[in-house]
Amino acid sequence: MIKGSERMGSEAIYGRIESVVYRSDETGYAVLRVDTGDEELITVVGCIPYAAPGETINATGTWTNHASHGLQFKADSCVRKLPDTAESIYDQAVLKVLDQQQLL
Repeated sequence: MIKGSERMGSEAIYGRIESVVYRSDETGYAVLRVDTGDEELITVVGCIPYAAPGETINATGTWTNHASHGLQFKADSCVRKLPDTAESIYDQAVLKVLDQQQLL
């Protein structure tokens, strides 16, 4: 499901967030593993506040090769769509409960 459009070096991707590797509630920066329908998950990084598993994203940005973490898609802009399946709604609810427990 990678949909690319080569406009001034920028590309667009579309996929489902499978996991949140890292998220900063202070800055909104996130590291996501996204299923685009290809064989392997891709890593998407950028300011994507409160991203959660089960959501779908439509992001534009560029591919970068991080020295330690390898190939990543650096999102310059991102539109999120809330989960729409029972499994993805459950995943998001569990994540919220775990986040609240960390605050206690």
